[in-house]
Amino acid sequence: MDSLPEISELEREDYERKKELKAKKEAIEKAIDESSEMILKENLKQMKRVMRRLDLCDKNDVPQLRGKVAAHVSAADEILASELLVSNVLTALGSNEIVALCSCLVFTDTKGDGKLCKEP
Repeated sequence: MDSLPEISELEREDYERKKELKAKKEAIEKAIDESSEMILKENLKQMKRVMRRLDLCDKNDVPQLRGKVAAHVSAADEILASELLVSNVLTALGSNEIVALCSCLVFTDTKGDGKLCKEP
């Protein structure tokens, strides 16, 4: 226990190379994260623009009633469903018509391939 075994020059070079590769990997991962953030920020800007055009939020990006309804609706087309609710389209319809209309917004994939089933 009086001394530690000496590391060969080859092992030392391997260790240094490993440190360099690890630093490069971390730099690449950081660049990927920054690129992803930039893409997400651009997508967010576009989504906000669409939401303002559809009157789902105001110019300060505060959600309006339509936007709040769309956020809570879980269907195939949240914006369409919220428009149906907010514009009182459903009040003039009977219960059978409302059910038929709402069923158009729901899609259940029974096969798992995302394609609609063909009629036999």
